[in-house]
Amino acid sequence: EREIAEDQTDLAQRKQKRDERVAKGVTSVESDYVREKLRETGLGREVEEAFHALKTRDRDIADKSGPRIHKRNAIRHVAGDTSETRVYERTLRAETGDRTVMVSCDLSGSMDERALKVAVGALHIATRAIDDQLIVSGWTESNGDAVNRLVTGPDEEFDWSHLDGVYSDGGTPTAE
Repeated sequence: EREIAEDQTDLAQRKQKRDERVAKGVTSVESDYVREKLRETGLGREVEEAFHALKTRDRDIADKSGPRIHKRNAIRHVAGDTSETRVYERTLRAETGDRTVMVSCDLSGSMDERALKVAVGALHIATRAIDDQLIVSGWTESNGDAVNRLVTGPDEEFDWSHLDGVYSDGGTPTAE
């Protein structure tokens, strides 16, 4: 519970820092530019069509009940590992709307900020069209440390203004 509370606090702090960056207007590429570029090029529509074509694969998972025996877990249980109670197997299908797309962006100074924002905007259009969730985070290096910049967090709706808090600078934290 303590770890969950710390994570929630960390996420809340990242959102607050993002909102401060948006309010300061730290970027040279505004979200309005991004939206216009997506309309002009049709990229948003193209990515949306590609996402509609995505098919999810059925995946077998261990469970406490199901139509089939999960061989490895059943052997462990019979061999004496009574902590393993998921001895059956069932098929899990992730339907459209049940998925999350997470994007991690290189925000170092060598990156093209406009292209990055247009790509994220296109992904937003595509994930929204198929009711999936989009999480976007960026990273860069500052004073020898890796810095994470939240764009849109989990359980949060993407807002075009989130892009206004994204800018590229610093180096690439290769080691991190």
